[in-house]
Amino acid sequence: MNNQKTNLVILVIIIIAVSLWNIYLINELNNQTEIGQQTEESLNELEERITQLNQDLSKQKGDKEQLLKQINDQIDLLKSQSTLNNMMIEKLNEKGVDQPKSIVADLLLQSELIPFEGVLGGTMYMSRAWLLTDRYALAEFEDGHVLGNMILIYDVENGDIRWTVLDAQLEK
Repeated sequence: MNNQKTNLVILVIIIIAVSLWNIYLINELNNQTEIGQQTEESLNELEERITQLNQDLSKQKGDKEQLLKQINDQIDLLKSQSTLNNMMIEKLNEKGVDQPKSIVADLLLQSELIPFEGVLGGTMYMSRAWLLTDRYALAEFEDGHVLGNMILIYDVENGDIRWTVLDAQLEK
């Protein structure tokens, strides 16, 4: 009889242990399900945020392209109107300038007028220049990484040219 009682006690202990193990597994499964649901919600939120960021980026690219087109259109307009008339050329001749090209050539050598430092190890230099009038010039500068423009006023005395930067900006 003691043997039966012992077997019964062992059986009850095994049943309790198995029941506790099942309760533990059910709790773990519930926890994993909750974690899975939270992860899925987080992923959905991230996907929505990525979609929104992509839409914002596309809009900004469109805005940037439109602004760059407007700037390039204005520069092209300035280029087409940059020829000096005879009166302006005569004024320059009186100041000792035989060819307006020599003023442009002088400006292209004036990299120290560029008010910005090069980036990524580049060195700023004048890449193109145009005379707008017998007093004003437009210059484009770069370092191979970034591009900029500046408007200058110049004065010629006895063939010597003095430059003053009126405004300068880097392209963005």
